[in-house]
Amino acid sequence: MRPCFHFLCLCLPIALITPLLPQRVGAQAVEEGQGEQLQQGAKVQSQAPPPTVSIFFIGVPPPSPAKDKGNNDPLRFRFGVTLGPNLYFTQIGLGVGASLLLRLGLQFNQWVALYYQPQGMVGAVASATEESVEGALIAGLQNALIFETTLPFLQFGFGPSLDVLEVAAAYIQIRSDSVSGGAGTIGLTTLGLDTRLALVLGGIGPGYRGGFSINLHYHPTFFFFDDVSVFHQFLLAIGGEVY
Repeated sequence: MRPCFHFLCLCLPIALITPLLPQRVGAQAVEEGQGEQLQQGAKVQSQAPPPTVSIFFIGVPPPSPAKDKGNNDPLRFRFGVTLGPNLYFTQIGLGVGASLLLRLGLQFNQWVALYYQPQGMVGAVASATEESVEGALIAGLQNALIFETTLPFLQFGFGPSLDVLEVAAAYIQIRSDSVSGGAGTIGLTTLGLDTRLALVLGGIGPGYRGGFSINLHYHPTFFFFDDVSVFHQFLLAIGGEVY
């Protein structure tokens, strides 16, 4: 009887533990498998690149890189032409005339220019008193070299001039007992100055541009005889500019 009791005491715990062993081993295997999966997932997430965000606008193309446009205000040729009436103030008296002017030169940039300005002019002056009548016909070519400052809508220039003039003068003197008179011509090459102020209605900014111009000129011509006399010339002219 005692050996059977000992056999039962030995077998009973084994019989109770044996059904639990597969469940425990299976649970450990599941836990180990889940741990490995979590570790692998963490590695994959650590190796994955950071997410990127892209924004698209329908109908709006992406901006293109800026292109180098180069120098948009280069050295260039400039041209202008004007025509208008003159008003003269001389020692003889007042006079009127007309002038045609060209401007040929260089526009260095949108602010500064240098050009040659020939002016062909023709006119007449006259004066009268109770005892005399004087008059003169004047024709000439005035050659000015103008340095100019160009502003938006405004141009201001000045410079020396070499003036070539032909003057045909006549006078009549009336006295109580006699009448006398005379006439003659003279050619002169002398110095002068030219000043120009212009309103230009057209393009502004750098680069080639042009417009309609309204010009005011003052041009003194100096005569060096026994003393210095000045022939004052004012000109109001209209024309066009490309510069």
